Amino acid sequence: MDNLINPRLMFFRSQIGQDMQGSISPFGRWLNGTIRVADYGRMVADFTIREEMTNPANVLHGGAHPLFWMI
Repeated sequence: MDNLINPRLMFFRSQIGQDMQGSISPFGRWLNGTIRVADYGRMVADFTIREEMTNPANVLHGGAHPLFWMI
């Protein structure tokens, strides 16, 4: 299925290696991840955990964790 023309997949592939500061999504800009892999049915991105994403124990907040799966 990877050989089909998929405009969304082509867009995400064009973004590989770039941060999300230019995203049209305010949420995407806030997370500011970097796409590493974009394949049919799979995407890999890196994110930097910032202080505002942590709990008082300085660990990624449990409510923030699902946000990374929503991108």
